[in-house]
Amino acid sequence: CNAAPIAEAERTVHIDGPGAANCTATGTGVEGGDSRVSDAVFIVTAFNASNERFAHGGNTFVAEVTGPDGEPRECSIGDNGDGTYEGVYQVSVPGDYTVAISLLGDAIRGSPFTAHMEGWIIC
Repeated sequence: CNAAPIAEAERTVHIDGPGAANCTATGTGVEGGDSRVSDAVFIVTAFNASNERFAHGGNTFVAEVTGPDGEPRECSIGDNGDGTYEGVYQVSVPGDYTVAISLLGDAIRGSPFTAHMEGWIIC
């Protein structure tokens, strides 16, 4: 075979991965709520660089939560398999919780979030 390499051929490679800056988070875990509810929940929705919503899972989002006392809180994020991810952390006292969510080390849109958790109202 007299095959010769193709020199300077144009190549297009399409990489369809999430763009952290387009991913969003919603729910009491990032927006605030009631500290009497023990779990604060949030949903991360993955979007690609073209701002198209992902229809499948497989990405690794990381959340770092800091409580009103400045101490870190454990947070788990589960893959729902449909381009959304559910995050959960425990709320133990009223106050402001800081929630930093990232994908591959890059912050998602709006991160870090401040979730203000209300306490008991005494009349």
